[in-house]
Amino acid sequence: STQSTWGPFLIGLLRIQRMATMLSHKTSLFIALAILLVVRVKSEFSTEECGTSCSPSWCTRVTNTDCTLREGSFNLASQITSVQCRTCTQTTTGVCSTLSSTLVTAGGHVKAAYCNDNFLVIWSDGLPNHSDYLSGIPRPPGGDGDYSTACVMRGKMTQSLTFKVPLTTTLLASGQSNTLPGWASSGLPLAGAIGVATNGMPIFPSQDDRNSLVWPNCEADTCNAHSGKGGDYHYHGDPFGTKCLYSAANYANDFSHPPLIGFSADGVYMYGRHINANNEGYSTSLDSCGGHTHGTYGYHYHADVVKNMGSGAQTYTSYYAGPKTCWKGDISKITNFWGSGYTQIQYDNSKSNFNMLTRTDIDQIRPCCSSTQYYVGSGVALKLDTPATGGSTISPLSSASFSHPSAFIALFSCLLVAFFVL
Repeated sequence: STQSTWGPFLIGLLRIQRMATMLSHKTSLFIALAILLVVRVKSEFSTEECGTSCSPSWCTRVTNTDCTLREGSFNLASQITSVQCRTCTQTTTGVCSTLSSTLVTAGGHVKAAYCNDNFLVIWSDGLPNHSDYLSGIPRPPGGDGDYSTACVMRGKMTQSLTFKVPLTTTLLASGQSNTLPGWASSGLPLAGAIGVATNGMPIFPSQDDRNSLVWPNCEADTCNAHSGKGGDYHYHGDPFGTKCLYSAANYANDFSHPPLIGFSADGVYMYGRHINANNEGYSTSLDSCGGHTHGTYGYHYHADVVKNMGSGAQTYTSYYAGPKTCWKGDISKITNFWGSGYTQIQYDNSKSNFNMLTRTDIDQIRPCCSSTQYYVGSGVALKLDTPATGGSTISPLSSASFSHPSAFIALFSCLLVAFFVL
């Protein structure tokens, strides 16, 4: 009933990437093999739903006081209207023609969605279409200062979020060859969203901003989410369950493909977990980025349930949302991908009195003036009657490609050989 994989373990291997350039191949191989012998993981189909929390049962609940949150002073509807259209031809095929049915608009948290000629653009207030279960998190993220005395985040606030998803994607041979900020430990950033769910909720990496998985850190609620210091509720894992984004009821039958649950920032679609061995595509293993290609589906990510079985250590389950350890799409081809400071992608407009026109990707998120297919929520309107003056041409970013040190390549090759020999 399980499908063995070492994909999630690549996070650990990548963390010794820089070490491999400083240590001898023999020393690096010894360290990596020692880690391999300590941890074994299994990826499996699952209908398991979390109870009070997706954190392990051995987590201890902290008694810190709850942080006090203050709503920001911004008007999301006005921000949307402030973005004038531009002259372009709207893409009206694929998901661009089914936005109202593809997106989860119940609850009114997806405020607007449309495709222009290059991007799917989704505006949301960052709130889920389901209840939050923040009260059940054993050890929520803390406020400022030492955690032992800091308040903890058990609340959420309205946000202003605008995601842009490329309509075309260039796939890399290895997602790890994407160029990321220097402080990133693997193929994904440690701050901010890496994609957006169909209900408009941000999807963050499985690691928190301290470079630790949220599950053994006891930070996940029933839907694999929590709130950050800004009161921003976001998923760090698979939002599966009858109380969450999707559940077994969203599968047409035992043989169907898992449902679409989101869009990754690199333009790759995100699908739900496999809930039985007969689900379409289950027999095709996921790569280290958490994706695969099969049948008529192009490359896509999947949510993935992994049982972490430590030798002599406490065990826990990881509920990856995908992408797992890296973006497979070439992010250097995405214009104005990174936000100010080169720490996270551009998507967050939640600062008080934020001026949308200051976003460097403003031209990329403008709707086409001739748009006919789009979704707008109650009280929201697109500004399609006034073309913006000027504008920029959509072109790739100029960024150096990342190449792995030869020592790490040699190390990884040795590990593969060692695995099959052992």
